[in-house]
Amino acid sequence: MTDITTLIISAISTKKLITLRYSGSLRTVEPFLIGYDTKKNLVLSAWQTSGQTGTGWREFLVAKISELAIIDAHFAGNRPGYNRADPRIPQKLARI
Repeated sequence: MTDITTLIISAISTKKLITLRYSGSLRTVEPFLIGYDTKKNLVLSAWQTSGQTGTGWREFLVAKISELAIIDAHFAGNRPGYNRADPRIPQKLARI
């Protein structure tokens, strides 16, 4: 497991926000689920609270994430539209 994957799993288990760089922009997200999608890509499903593309649900390819850090701030762990049994990510490593 990569350091980034380990940090994401830790943030999910403690419901802490993370910052990350993705597609050239810095984003802050609430991480809800990490696992392998149907194409075997490791993905993070998260609610983006700030960043270039605004707020809302996003899926991030973990291989494209850099500069990840856990913020010392918690989130509630509930957002409209969250599906902890998301069929697009059949192999789950961690989830809220």
